Order: sequence, then C-alpha cells, then structure tokens
Amino acid sequence: MAPNDSEIEPTPGVFRRDTWLAQAETPAVIEQFIKTYEYTEKHFDYVAKKAREMILEAKTKLFKEGLEANVTCRAKSAKSLKEKLKMRHEEKNYQYEKDIWDDIHDLAGVRVILYMPSEDQRDKVREIIQSIWGDNIEAKLHEGSREDGASDRDERQPSPKKKYRRRHLGYQAVHYRVSMQTAKTTPSGDGPWKERDRVEIQVVSALGHAWAEAGHEVLYKSYAYGAPPVQEERILDSLNGLVLSGDLLLEQFHELVMKRTYTRWTHLNELGSFLHDADLLQSRHDDQNKFRTDGLDVVFRFLQLTDQHYPLAVRSALREMGFPDQPKLDDMLATFKPPFEPASGMLASVCLVRHMMPQGAPYEARAVAGGAKECRIMISALTLLQNSLGLPELANEFLRANYYPDMSPEERVSLDFVLTDGSRQTALDEKHRNHTHHQGVIKPNLKGAWSWFQRQAKDEASICGLFFRLADMGATNMEDLITLLSQLSIGSLSTSSTPSSDDEA
Repeated sequence: MAPNDSEIEPTPGVFRRDTWLAQAETPAVIEQFIKTYEYTEKHFDYVAKKAREMILEAKTKLFKEGLEANVTCRAKSAKSLKEKLKMRHEEKNYQYEKDIWDDIHDLAGVRVILYMPSEDQRDKVREIIQSIWGDNIEAKLHEGSREDGASDRDERQPSPKKKYRRRHLGYQAVHYRVSMQTAKTTPSGDGPWKERDRVEIQVVSALGHAWAEAGHEVLYKSYAYGAPPVQEERILDSLNGLVLSGDLLLEQFHELVMKRTYTRWTHLNELGSFLHDADLLQSRHDDQNKFRTDGLDVVFRFLQLTDQHYPLAVRSALREMGFPDQPKLDDMLATFKPPFEPASGMLASVCLVRHMMPQGAPYEARAVAGGAKECRIMISALTLLQNSLGLPELANEFLRANYYPDMSPEERVSLDFVLTDGSRQTALDEKHRNHTHHQGVIKPNLKGAWSWFQRQAKDEASICGLFFRLADMGATNMEDLITLLSQLSIGSLSTSSTPSSDDEA
C-alpha cells in the first residue's frame, strides 16, 4: 500500500551550516532602502535596457564587423541587492539611505560578453562606451575580486577565516560606471535622466562569464548557505585556471585568425598565392577560376586603392559571386551592354572587379585639365580593353561595331587621336623640352574622347566605362611611357583595324 503524501519524507539536500549572514538581522537602513528600491526596480530595468540599446546602436555604427560580443542587461533584484548590502554593511556601516545610493553602482547593469577576449576587442568596447558617454566614465579592473564587488581583497592571500587559499585570479572583468545624464545621445523620447540613473557596464570574456555563473551559487551564496568545503573550493579554483587558459588560447586564436583574414597584401604574388590556394576555386576546371597575370595586376591595384586587399574581402566576394558551386560569372557578363566576350583568363578578373567596385555616388564628370594626365588615363583604359579581349583587332572591331556609329564626329576624331597620333609621346613625356607646348597642342584634341569616356563611366553596363574608371583611379600601370604607348595597338577606328603607320612617329 502506497503511503500518503503526508507520510513521504523529503529527500535531504546538501547540508550547509548557516553563517552569520543568514542568522543576522537586516539593519533598518537596509530594510528601508529595499522598500524604496522595490518601487523603483522597474525603472532601473528600463535604464539598463536603454543603455544596452545605446551600446548596440553604437556597435552597429562603429563596428559592423570585427567585434564578436553578446550584450545583455538586467536590473538588480531586490533579493540579490539585500544580500549584497548585508555583506557590505559589515565594512561600510551604512547610516543613511544616501550612503547606500552613493555606494551601489550596479542597480542597472549591462554585460558585454566577448567571444574572443583580446585587447583589440576590449579597446573596441571602450571606444563604443566613450562614443556614448565621452570621458565621463569610471573604469575599474576587477582582477581577483568578487564579481559583485563585495570585497576588494585579493582572495589568493592567506586569511584566518578561510581554509583554502585560491591559486588563480578568480573573476576578471573591466567595469565601466556611467551616468545616463552624461550620455551624448539618448533614444528619442527618453529622459530627462536622474542623478541616480547610473549603469555599470561589465566587459568579460565568454568563458569568464560562464565560470562566474557556474561558481556564483557557491562563491557568492556561501555567505547565506555556509562556506563551501575545501574540496569544492579546489575544484572551482582548478576550473578557473582552465578558464584563464582558455581565454589565453582564444586570444591567440583570434590574433591568428585576424592575421590570416585581415592582413593587407603588399605584393601581387600574395594575391596570386591566395587565389591559387583558395578552396573556393579548387573545384573549378573551366575558365571561371583562371586569373591571367595582366588582369590580376589590375585587380591587385584596384583592391589596394579601395582598401579591399585582404583575404576576407576577396573570399567574401567570391562567395557572393557563387563560388565554389554555382559561379554567376556568365550572368554578370550578360549585364554588360553592349555584349562583351573576354579572352581566356580574363573573365574572373573582370567580374571580380565589377562585383567589388564600391557602390555609392555616381561618377562625377570633370573637364580636361592639363591634357597629359587625361591622355594617359584614356590610353590605359583602351589598353585594358585590348588586353581583356585578347587581340588588338578584336578591340578595334568591338569599338567600331558597338560604339563608333553613335559617336559624334568630334568624338570619333578625338578617339582616333588618342589611339594613333604621333604627337602623344612628346606631350606625355614630362622630360621633353617641348612638353609644355605640346600639352597645349593636344588638349583640344582630347575633349571629344574625354567626354565620351566620362559618359561611359556613368553607365554601369558599359565595359568601356568600367575600364575607364579603373584607369582614372590609378588601377593600371601608367608610369612607363614607352610601354604604355607600345602596348596600345588597336589602331584607327575610321580607316582600318590595324595600327596607324605613324603611331609611334
């Protein structure tokens, strides 16, 4: 026969001997403060949530990437606050409620939990906090003290009240104390904030956070339920040592990952090696993963000029372009109007540049200035078109069939001048004794071609516009004048598809 519920004895739990805290009466000043706080706890919960909201907004604004953290918040519960005050009263000897208000800074709390606890990550958090509160912050390093600040004594030091001396530092974090009154910006409709609307922002590692949560019941609650035995203290101390080692390993791992993914390339061969070894390109056996040297040189210069010359930027772009499974290069190529068929080994370079070209303000046209610079830019753009198509004859045919019919007479004559005129070398050679004179001579002859190229640059579907923008930003090698002129062999568009006989006269 089953016994009645009233006859079932409860299973005994872990026995803890009471400490002075559990037996001691709560001082009247603390009782009164708790009653006051119970009326305002929801307000401090609101303060904590708003502080968290401001931090998240600043994080998004300042660091869209590069800061891996979880941001939580809470208002201190009346029960937890009462326990903390009774612990601190032995040292602080509160006389008035104001003493408690002045002493307690974490009624509203925010915790920033770092997944990769490096100094760089901590600096980013501090930058976020300063962007909101300026220099009106108080920072305190907690190293070896309790999470709640109950005592500032280093518990690794010998104590007559403790049988076990900890070997490791314990809870480690940086606490920032801020006042909502001093925030530079606050969410619309909030405020005015009061003097007591303070927030404590704890910056801690994810492992340290987990360890603090796990050890909280024993280390903090031991005041209420009895001191933990030496065996438990030793286990927790050992776990803390593992946590500290884990933080160091995570920091080292983060530095290695950052170096591997964000370190800027300084030489073309570094980009080449990255693409050669990239796992995203290994499974392709067609032309879509090939990068010809002359095209790769332009890609590298372009990446440097746009500050995208690091592994993560290029890898992310390749993924967005569909690698490794379904590259979208043919679809991207189809967006060019008129149609454009690049030579073998140039498709990937053209599409990668097209995809990574910064989006934003449209190309702004400008007038011809001196003449020499503009001439170099147009020659470089035409050479890039020639190299991308593979042969000068193909470039000539492409321009004549797709662009030449719609050009004005001035533009046709001007473009032929850029392609073939023998006076270009003297005008471009700054060391030539007649350089200044020839600049003035060629300047009027460049206006038509310059105007046409700038119109193409405004058209996102124009391959000539893309190449002109690359040349204009300096992504092509325009330093060697002789090489620059000798490479361009498209020839006149008005007569034939072969170079003019006086091209290099």
